[in-house]
Parts: sequence; C-alpha cells; structure tokens
Amino acid sequence: MMATFSPFKNDQPMNNELSRDATNFRNKQGGQAVTSILILSSNAALLETVGRSVPNGAQLVEAGNVDAAMQQLYAVRPSVVLIDTTACKDISGTIAQMMQELPSLAVLVACKSDENSAMMKLVATGQVFRFLITPLSQAQTKMTIDAAISQHHDLDQQADRREANASDGDEGRKNYLPAYIGLGAALVVIVGGIFYGISHMGGDSHQQPTVATSPDGPAGKELALADKALAAGKLLEPPGDSALDLYRSALTIDPKSARAKAGIDNVANKLLEKAEAALTAEQLETAITILEQARDVSPDNSRLKFLDGQVTRERERLKLTQAQDTGKKVRTLLAQAQENIEAGRLISPAGNNAREAIAEARRTDPTDPAIATAQRTLNARTIEAARRAAEQNQNEQAQNLVTVARQMGAAGSDLTAVERLLSNETAAARPAPAPVAAPQPSQAQQAAALAAQQQAAAEAARKKAEAEAAAAAAAQVAPPKRIKTVPPVPPKSAADRGINGWVVVSFTIMQNGLIGDAKVVESQPKGIFDEAAIQAVSQWRYEPPLRADGKPATFETKIKLKFDN
Repeated sequence: MMATFSPFKNDQPMNNELSRDATNFRNKQGGQAVTSILILSSNAALLETVGRSVPNGAQLVEAGNVDAAMQQLYAVRPSVVLIDTTACKDISGTIAQMMQELPSLAVLVACKSDENSAMMKLVATGQVFRFLITPLSQAQTKMTIDAAISQHHDLDQQADRREANASDGDEGRKNYLPAYIGLGAALVVIVGGIFYGISHMGGDSHQQPTVATSPDGPAGKELALADKALAAGKLLEPPGDSALDLYRSALTIDPKSARAKAGIDNVANKLLEKAEAALTAEQLETAITILEQARDVSPDNSRLKFLDGQVTRERERLKLTQAQDTGKKVRTLLAQAQENIEAGRLISPAGNNAREAIAEARRTDPTDPAIATAQRTLNARTIEAARRAAEQNQNEQAQNLVTVARQMGAAGSDLTAVERLLSNETAAARPAPAPVAAPQPSQAQQAAALAAQQQAAAEAARKKAEAEAAAAAAAQVAPPKRIKTVPPVPPKSAADRGINGWVVVSFTIMQNGLIGDAKVVESQPKGIFDEAAIQAVSQWRYEPPLRADGKPATFETKIKLKFDN
C-alpha cells in the first residue's frame, strides 16, 4: 500500500513551544496583535536610529548575528525584519530562509551606497521590500518602517483569505470525495463506450478534433507571456517583450480583458515601488525618471500625488544642503583671505594671496555680505602698503599696489594722498638751502614759480592717468572663441510631455580653455532642465583667454540655453 501525505500545513502540527510563544506575543495589549520588528545588526548608531524610528507600541528585537536572528524569528515571528549587510554575508539566502518560515514578512535592508545595484535587483525580484543607505536618516527610516508594516498587514490579510478559501475547498472535497470517485468511474465507462462506438463506425465518418479553449480568451497567450515578464522584472524593457507591451498587446486583442488592465496597473505599481526605493536611497534623479515612467503607464494612479510630494520635499532638502555647502566654502575662502592679509600676502604670490581667495569666494556666492567686508579690509591694507612703499622711495611697487587697489574698487582720501605723494617725484627729497645772501624773489617771480609748480603737477597727473589707463587696457580680456560646443540634451520625461523652457548658466573660462564654476542663475520651469544645461556647458571648450598685454587670464560670462521640443 502506498503512503500519502497531505500538502496542507494544518496537517503538520507546529512545534508546541514556539506556537505558544508566538501566540502569547501576539495576544499582548488586550488581545491585539503586537507589531514586532527584528533588526539584524551590531552597529550601535544604526540600532539607535531604528529605535527612534519605530512606531509607538511596536516591539524592537535585536540580534547581533544570523543564528541569533533566526532564533528570534522562530520565537517572536516578527512583522518586519531589517538586515544590516555588514552583519550578514549571504543576504539572499538568509532572506529566503526567513521567508520560508514567514511568507508575509516584510524585509528591509540597510546597506552601503556602493551596494545600490545589488539591492535594486533584490527589490525588483520581490525578495526585499525596501532598502536604506547607511548612515540612516531618521525621517526616511521611519517612513520606510511604516510602509513595511503596512506591507506586512496586506500580505497577512491575503494569506488569511487564501487559507479560508482552501479550508472551504477541503471541506467540500472531504464531504463529496466518495461521490466524486463513483462519478469519475462512471464517466470513464461512458466515454470508453462512446469512443469504441465511434471507432467502429463506417469509413465515411471522421472523428472531429477537440479544441481547447483558453480561460483567458483569445488574449491568453499574450497574458501568459506578460505575467512571465512581470515576474522577471522586465517592466518596460526590452521593447515588444516587456510586461507593459505584452499587457497592452493583450488589451488590443481583447479590450475587455480584466487581467490585462490589472497587469498594466501592476506594472505601474512596480515602477512606483522602485521610485520610492530610489527616494529612500536619496537618488532623486533616478526617482524622478521612474516616476515619469509610471505616470506614462498609469496617469491616474493614486500613489503618484504622494510620491510627487516626496520628490518636492527631497528637492528642497537638496537645495538647502547645497546652500549650506556653498556657505561653508565661502567661509573657508574668506578665512584663507584673512590669513593671507595678516601674513602680508595681499596680491602675491600667485595662487596664495588674499585677492585671489576673495575673488573665488565672490564667484562661489556673489550675494554673501561677508565678502564685501573682507574686500574693504584688503583695500585698506593694500593702500597702507602702497603708502609705506612710497615713503621708502619704492615707487614702482607703490604704483603697482595703487593700481591694484583701484581695480578692486578702492577709493577715498587715503588712496588720493598716496597718489599725490607718487605724482611728485621730488616729494621725499629735501630742497637745497638757499644762499644766505640771496635776494627775496619778487611777486612776479613767485607767481612764475607757482605757475611752474602747477604745470608740473598737471603734467604728473596726466602721466599718472595715462599709466592707469594703460594698465587698465592691458588688464582687459577679450571674449575668447568657443572651439567645442556640446548641445544640451533635455530629459526624456520633459521631451515626452512636450515641456519647453530655458536656463541661464554662468561660468568661468579657465586659463586652459576649460569650464569652471558652472551654475544655474535662472531657469524656467525651475529644476527641469538645470542638470542638462550644466552637463552640456561643462563640456564646452574655448581658446585660452588672454589679456591685452598677452598674459593668460580667466574670463567670466553667462549664456541662455533654450529647450524646445
């Protein structure tokens, strides 16, 4: 006699001790199920962040290694498990073992940024519900845990419904099994008799083939292929063989197919799950791209509005972070400038002086008021250095400092006094004493001498003005010629939706013709084409900019890029 085994889990009793522990745990707090979260990690910072992120009333169970985690899994039977990749080498195998015990378990993974691709594959295949990038953000961790708890409840309810249906079916099979056996035997006899009679009929009679009808109608083949592509994660690619294309093909064959419509909704939901995972991993651009794909698949999906709000908040957070980074860079440059001022490195040596540090700070953020304060300090020190050089008859150095001070926007009586001192080349020389017996000059002679002095002063002023003009002309930089242009490529989502716009980009042409400090000054609509404009301009090349005197220089400019579809 052949032994038979029932496939139903109710026929295989659970370990009494574990069953009793799980029942006691779930019946705490007045008979209500207690949400439990198992975390596999030994990272103190990660444990602290998760502890602050779990909802009120939830139980957090910690395990430092895989063996301890499996013991807690059997004893507590948690709703959610969070696995730290640093504490578990075989992520996929461990998850499979856990899911075999608890099919409705929602699995989260905390990983490093360089593990993104591997985690995305696990999310796409359904092994992992979401993943987080370490170090964890409390807000994102809380949002992810809440979503995982909701996912667990949904899976639990689905499992309960399946078990209820299976129980009803078992009862029917147990009650009517003898009748089914008898009826089956009778049908075998009847079918055999009919087949025998037909096989012995005259030669003009022909047996008609039996045609099997698909329960899904004429679109059954397409639907089967579509389901297979969906299970393999082929949502949008490859063209023609993706789940979306196959479901749409089935809908073309049978416009009333409920399975095809539900399949398209499933594709959209899978895309939205990937977009949410990208947001959780702080991959904003990836999330936006996937959201636009999901919008094209199912524009009326109720989750789109929620995720659009998440994208807006994430973009605002990134802008704040960028502003903080800009402010930090400006403070560092101004500190370097102050250090150079104190050390006397006002305008030299090249690459390590106060003038260049302040200029770089101004290019980073022209609106920072601290830059103007630093510039005034530098101007005052430069004028003072020019005065000391003039008093020591170092006229060339003094003139150079005066010229630079004017270029930096310095003005005032102190600078004018230094310029007057330089204009009179004999100011530092003492006049030879007049002979004791020399007669006093007449009024006419005094007037002539005064006129001569005024003429000499005017001539000195003219020469000074000419020297300043020459220096200013020599410092002028002609706009360099562009020798390489890379056109901007608009985002596919904007192109598909027919969105037009423009972006104004400011940038610096470096001495070697490369692009530096490219940033968006203004754009419309905001944030849509900014990245495409920066990527294009950063690849442009120019002839090296030169001053009028042939010396290498940099050149600041800006340009407006239009995006028309």
